Amino acid sequence: MSTRHLDFKLFLTPEGQLNLFRKEITDNELPQICAFINKNPQVKSLNLNGDSSLTSNHLTEDGCKILAKNLLQNKNFVALHLNNNEVGNRGIEYLAQLKQLTLLDIAATGIDEHGVFHLRNLKKLVSLDVSDNLFGSIGIQAMVGNLRQLRILYVKNCDLTAEDAKAISTMPHLIILVISDNKLGDAGAHYIATMKKLCFLDARRNGFSNAGKDIIDNMQFSSLDASETAKLEEALPEETFAKTASLGKLVLEKISHQVERKQKSRELK
Repeated sequence: MSTRHLDFKLFLTPEGQLNLFRKEITDNELPQICAFINKNPQVKSLNLNGDSSLTSNHLTEDGCKILAKNLLQNKNFVALHLNNNEVGNRGIEYLAQLKQLTLLDIAATGIDEHGVFHLRNLKKLVSLDVSDNLFGSIGIQAMVGNLRQLRILYVKNCDLTAEDAKAISTMPHLIILVISDNKLGDAGAHYIATMKKLCFLDARRNGFSNAGKDIIDNMQFSSLDASETAKLEEALPEETFAKTASLGKLVLEKISHQVERKQKSRELK
């Protein structure tokens, strides 16, 4: 099957992200994409996210195998966005060979606890998005046990419970947690409230009563010091971190994630 020849330089951002969102990318075009990345060391990140549009990307586990094979030795390449593609557990197994990754977005990719377990060797991973996947408590335990270095975690709409919140609350380095659209309940709110290092939390739509809502609303959030901010910006070059004096909270401006930034109050149910 023939492939298109895109001018990838047109889609390269100043931050070093090759942004191919909504470019109808398929597995067949990944070899030439990888060749471009390997020839251009300024490319640190690749956005191949899919969605429901007519111009969505359509990648499978075979595409993950191509990415892993071709980018394995590229130490400059550290961030990969693949959400809403048909990756599956086998695809994650291939991607887990990219041990240089500091950011991985695999939301809505059809993985379960086996897919999460494949991530155990990504010891440089700082930011992980596994939202809109159903991996259960076994997957959470695998994540907590093997990825304790994480600073940023997205687990939106993963059918998580209070016990899962308890496990997540033991992750020592988390500063940003998006755990909305789950089933934490008031017991889960108590566990989340013990996370003293958090700078940003989105825990909306978790079945909280007024008491649970008050627990979350009364949390005291930390602010990033200059050293931690510098470390994050080095690990996640495509993102910008800043503190707001008025709120005393972290403002996270991201290229790829739709998170409400500067939110003064949460709409919790």
